[in-house]
Amino acid sequence: MKPNSSTAQIVTKPKVVIVINRRGGGTKTTLSCALIDAFLEGKIEVALVEAEQDERITPLYKDRIDCAYLPFNAETDRQLRADAKILARFWDKGASFIGDSVEAGKSVVMDTGSNSDIRFAEWLKGGGKDELNDLDAEIHLVVPLSTDGDTIKGAMASLKLVLPHLPNAKVTLALSAPVERLMVPNDNPGLGELLRSYSKHASRAVRFPIGTSSLMSMKEVQTRRHKDVSRMTKVEFIQALGLENTRENRLEVGREIEEFRVWWQDEVAAAGVIIGTVEGEKNGFALLPKKKQEPKDAAA
Repeated sequence: MKPNSSTAQIVTKPKVVIVINRRGGGTKTTLSCALIDAFLEGKIEVALVEAEQDERITPLYKDRIDCAYLPFNAETDRQLRADAKILARFWDKGASFIGDSVEAGKSVVMDTGSNSDIRFAEWLKGGGKDELNDLDAEIHLVVPLSTDGDTIKGAMASLKLVLPHLPNAKVTLALSAPVERLMVPNDNPGLGELLRSYSKHASRAVRFPIGTSSLMSMKEVQTRRHKDVSRMTKVEFIQALGLENTRENRLEVGREIEEFRVWWQDEVAAAGVIIGTVEGEKNGFALLPKKKQEPKDAAA
């Protein structure tokens, strides 16, 4: 499915989409990139705040959108924990950027690094919540999940800290494992507890596909936007990898690129479901079932 082939609505109010999970390695970066691409594919202006140990997303998008990088690492965490003024300055920079972006009519994707949720929640509690809640924008908390128990615990920890300060936020659970493995309560009691705890906030759970192509681990892919990779020709990719332009290599690379292209289209479609530009019910990305309607009275 093409990313922009099933438009549900035009986003009329800017969205501040915060991708969060205390656990690292939970596809937050991939998900944030897909969200940015979904906005761009929908012709919606978007900006990025990246609160991470390293600039991973900013170099990929800085020539296309406005970006703000907040370096968050172990030393930063120590400083923010020790000094409330440093804590305020750190997150105020991001909040100011978000405010200016929203005022300009832009949506914002905020990518958060592992363990940054603790300091973010402290800033919210100290008054930062007013800066976000007073924005003329929809606040979304997007939580990547897999069957890994630590990822589920990280999601619960982050929501428990952050959500009380953003009571109007919409929560989306982005499930990256096969549906049948995630949605069986007996196999995933942690996920069941998570869904029960935040059911009144969770507007949807969305299947977020994870790429299996061997291209995913290559530096030549990791340093490019996925959209750009999906548009590369076989010869261009062979040259980027430094391979010989043989028939065997062209066939192998061609299969990998096609697999990658299909996956990229799916991930952006799933991200479109999250931000409301793609109808999830039509393509199987929205997972939370609709409530069953009571059968109509036959005599009516």
